[in-house]
Amino acid sequence: MLILRSPESTSLIDHPDVRKLVERRFAQILDREPYDYDRHGYMIVVEPGDGVAALEAGEWLSDPA
Repeated sequence: MLILRSPESTSLIDHPDVRKLVERRFAQILDREPYDYDRHGYMIVVEPGDGVAALEAGEWLSDPA
C-alpha cells in the first residue's frame, strides 16, 4: 500500500490511470491552495496483495515514510 503524504508523491503510483485519478483528487482537495499536511491530510492507495486484515488493523499507521 502507498501512503501519499503530498501531491508530489503521486509519482510513486505505477498505474497511469490510478495516478491520474489521485492527482485529480489532490487538485480538488487543494482547490488552488498550497498543500498543508495538517489541513489536507494524506491519501492511501491500496495495491494488489494488500490484505483487508492489515488495513483494518491499521498497520499502515506505523509506516515511517
